[in-house]
Amino acid sequence: SSGINESTGEPLRTVEAFNASSTVTVLRVPELWVYCLANVAMQNLCVRGVYYLLSEWTSLAVTMVTTLRKFLSLLLSIVLFNNTFTADHWISTFPRFHRIRTLLRYHPVSSKT
Repeated sequence: SSGINESTGEPLRTVEAFNASSTVTVLRVPELWVYCLANVAMQNLCVRGVYYLLSEWTSLAVTMVTTLRKFLSLLLSIVLFNNTFTADHWISTFPRFHRIRTLLRYHPVSSKT
């Protein structure tokens, strides 16, 4: 589920809010649309990077990279947007890094070539 209830008109309100945002002078486009497009471009770049990693490295190496990326994303969210890092975050983070550490101990990472 995307979290958007179409029967309430939420998508239309979102588009209206994006259209009402301040305009980027150079592009003459509402600012939120610019951010949305930049986000789509970065997500595309990220997905392409993961596919590239999968073609060159083992699945364990890709798992490590993506887990580390998600953790760094969480840390950036905490620093840049003053989000809190709760006990729930630690509870969910620790097992992932422990699992990677355990896998590395018994299956060293190497490239596929």
